Amino acid sequence: MGQSSISFRDLWAVANNQAGIAFLKRPVLGVAYEERFRMKEMSLKTVAFALPTNRIGNFGASFTYFGDTEYNESRINLAYGRMLGEHFAMGVAFDYIGMSVEGNSESASAGTVTGELGIMAEPIENLWLSAHVYNPFGVKISEANYEEKLPTLLRFGALYHFDEDLLFVAEIEKDIDYDVRVKAGVEYTVLDKFIFRGGIATKPTEYSGGFGLRLKSFCLDLTHRI
Repeated sequence: MGQSSISFRDLWAVANNQAGIAFLKRPVLGVAYEERFRMKEMSLKTVAFALPTNRIGNFGASFTYFGDTEYNESRINLAYGRMLGEHFAMGVAFDYIGMSVEGNSESASAGTVTGELGIMAEPIENLWLSAHVYNPFGVKISEANYEEKLPTLLRFGALYHFDEDLLFVAEIEKDIDYDVRVKAGVEYTVLDKFIFRGGIATKPTEYSGGFGLRLKSFCLDLTHRI
């Protein structure tokens, strides 16, 4: 889907746009694994869980681990989403971001806490508009003589259902230190079970394709990016 992510009302909204978990009706658990450039030291592992309450909003949590024992980054995410009317929702999250480096003779680690805020609305039938901000206050990771600024990301997205089987999604992402990225993708479902996806993103240009299998209480997704 070209890495467009903030307009979906599914489990992964726990980490992408917390407003999306407000629409979940039952508990959901998911795991994901990504191996970039076919290198295990650049693998990304994620586990996420969402728990609807039907009264006080929905809660979620996720843990993400990137890297290996020599260098790694981790993210612990605690999320909350709540519907404010039938066609509007908002969500917030608190994140602990950690970094660790292991050398031959010494090691170092550092961490900090930041936050996220997202909204999602359906102004007309089948059209969903979304907005999300990550690290709005420009938090940095610092330890002794080391300092690294976490990215501040502003994202705006739209998702439109042409019918029950076909949807189009687009997203604009702005890192305050880099150029705007544009992302777009399509998804087509066959027989309510088989899902085909394709997308593109700019700066840098990336193409993606994927396949999904949706069963009654289980879903499997495979994605490839170039």
